[in-house]
Amino acid sequence: MRIFHQHEPFMQIFNEKNKGNLVKIKGIYDVYVGFYSNKYKSKDEIPNDAKVAIPQDPTNQDRALRILAKEGFIKLSEKRIIQLKRYC
Repeated sequence: MRIFHQHEPFMQIFNEKNKGNLVKIKGIYDVYVGFYSNKYKSKDEIPNDAKVAIPQDPTNQDRALRILAKEGFIKLSEKRIIQLKRYC
């Protein structure tokens, strides 16, 4: 038996690329996702033209973009939302 802890979208991408058949056994709430700054103490201090770094891998990038959209920092186009839903 192997233990595989990763985001479900990552698992789906893995299955597609490797002809795998991994399945989710149990969802786990992950509280370790966040945005951090040495410069700003609250999100209200962040200016409209601020730059943020986001992960390059698809699953973490998806999560970062969704968090930024949910918090009102960015607006995702309908096309981008559809693309993101493919793996969610």
